[in-house]
Amino acid sequence: MSHPFLFRAIPQVAIGAAFVSLAATAEAISYYKANLTSPPNLNSSGAWTDLAGGAVTTAPANNSGSDPDIWHWDNRVTAVTAASIVSMGGDVRLNTIKILDPGGAVTIDGVTRTMSISNNGGIDMSAATQDLTIGNLPTGTNSGFRILGSNFNIAINVAAGRTFTLNSKLAVNGGSGGVTVTFAGAGTSIFNDQFQASNLVLSAGEVRLNSLTGSTRNGTNTTTVNGGRLVINNTTSGSATGSGAVNVNNTGTLTGQGSMAGVVTVASGGTLIPRDGAIGSLTTGGLSLAAGSTIKWEGIDTTQADLITVNNTDGLVINGGTVELYNSGTTTPFTGTGVYKLFAFNSAGTIGGSGVSSLAVAESTKIAGQTYTFGVAAGFVTLTIEVGSRPQSFWNQDISGTWATPANWTSNGVPNAISAIANLGGAEGTPITQPRTVTLGAPATVGVLNSPSPWRVPAP
Repeated sequence: MSHPFLFRAIPQVAIGAAFVSLAATAEAISYYKANLTSPPNLNSSGAWTDLAGGAVTTAPANNSGSDPDIWHWDNRVTAVTAASIVSMGGDVRLNTIKILDPGGAVTIDGVTRTMSISNNGGIDMSAATQDLTIGNLPTGTNSGFRILGSNFNIAINVAAGRTFTLNSKLAVNGGSGGVTVTFAGAGTSIFNDQFQASNLVLSAGEVRLNSLTGSTRNGTNTTTVNGGRLVINNTTSGSATGSGAVNVNNTGTLTGQGSMAGVVTVASGGTLIPRDGAIGSLTTGGLSLAAGSTIKWEGIDTTQADLITVNNTDGLVINGGTVELYNSGTTTPFTGTGVYKLFAFNSAGTIGGSGVSSLAVAESTKIAGQTYTFGVAAGFVTLTIEVGSRPQSFWNQDISGTWATPANWTSNGVPNAISAIANLGGAEGTPITQPRTVTLGAPATVGVLNSPSPWRVPAP
């Protein structure tokens, strides 16, 4: 037997001299999409059945009583009816859309009406055998695919091989902050318009933020990639991730072509890729690379290669990171030679952390007989790839001193040749504990000078 709404009403209960009035509470209706070749709008009871296949007398609505409702598409819907576009018909409120095993892909046409999602609801495609697309929702303020309140949580769970596509903006009622959208499952979620919820938490699968002009997030906002892949594609303007921090944690990947206004932190086990599979660029407000992080880089030649740009003064912090080098569009180790720009940073500031000496090229992408040297030049972190080896010397004193004094350097001696690499700090030599000054005394020539921020090298 179908129970569209069940109400429990306690009129008034006497407690001493006081009376407490308890409001009626609505229970969820589970709607099952009826198998109709010419279905009525989704806000009509005729579009649905109950679990047993019986008629539903209460239609989906746009009031608080419908907040717990769940819409199902299962195998009672054949390929003919599932493949057609189903219209909403009016504004609706519900908790969850659940896609199971209909005979074809499901497409919901919003006909410029708002779909509102209540707390702890969302999109459940965890057992889906078909895809879901929602579009043509309104574009105005406080409309679209709308989360109903501040500090609400919704979940989007898409099975492997399946795709959820939202062609309208994801909004929050009243522009409220504190809303978190979590993603689980190995499938793909695509957002082709603004994603305005405060917080995005990705644990698995792939999320694509495709708004060409980025998104304005509500309130204090963060993006956390604990696993899976976050792909940004705001190639025109704006920030794909709002103004807040982006944290890429162990097993998480951040990739794409576009900009992020906040600080991107890549932890050990996290991966950063400018436009995977092609030459591309990423721009961030700040970037912090931890030891154990990975950067996947692709290039064709010295003028066509991936680049990561960091805008904030003192915004680039390098405490390690392994750079994997590939020929563009392949997984073949990069075969070129020359000087390549990996990172651009605000030259008004300095590089924080351990500096470029803590970067390394992945052994699996090195070419036998070539040498790889990281450096800093004119606001860029560079990688020089050459055939054959070059002598490297490391400053070997925790004191200020003169460049030309051999005892101040490791065993390769004073660097003074176009082929020489001079390192003021780094993996070898004596650790430097405070700012020091190296006095040239006389002109010197080096091919690469690696220097962390505390050093000064006065002219002779």
